[in-house]
Amino acid sequence: ELYFGFPDYRETDKETWYWVKYWEEDPSSFGGTFNTIRREGKSAKMGFWLMNRTSTSFSHFAGMQGEDNMKIKDFYDEMVMNPFYRLPYYHQPQYDTNTLQKKGILFTEPPKKNKKRKVGKRVVLGSKIDYRTSEPNKYDQAMLNSYVMEEAGKTIVCSVKDRWKFVKPCLKKGIYIRGKA
Repeated sequence: ELYFGFPDYRETDKETWYWVKYWEEDPSSFGGTFNTIRREGKSAKMGFWLMNRTSTSFSHFAGMQGEDNMKIKDFYDEMVMNPFYRLPYYHQPQYDTNTLQKKGILFTEPPKKNKKRKVGKRVVLGSKIDYRTSEPNKYDQAMLNSYVMEEAGKTIVCSVKDRWKFVKPCLKKGIYIRGKA
């Protein structure tokens, strides 16, 4: 059950998703900065956006960082994992159930011990979601398709500008933009 009541229709929500769709389709855009008033649902929307892009795409790598190391763990647990576990079974893609998903979700087939794998049984995405600590260089050399920086305006561990210097090249493939943030 939602702790803020049942959802209701808001014109601003529709406009927000139109804006997201615009920069997702813009080949010259890295994404957007989502600033709202408190309790607007920004974290839930970012968690949904990250999970939806990753759980519906092949070979997709999504990462996230927060204002500090504990807050990103809370964001991951509350806005990514809890909604994922509540999805009906027919919307949940295949994922590695042998891990505890404490640092991320691997959308891979769980390893089978001492058994031959059956080829072509189920479609496996081969995607991954994880989160990393707040230091600027934690995604250095990663190939990101989606990235969320939760509470960027409150980051005190490092400079957001320094963090973006490491993340921005991870969203590119040569001169082309591959990922969105």
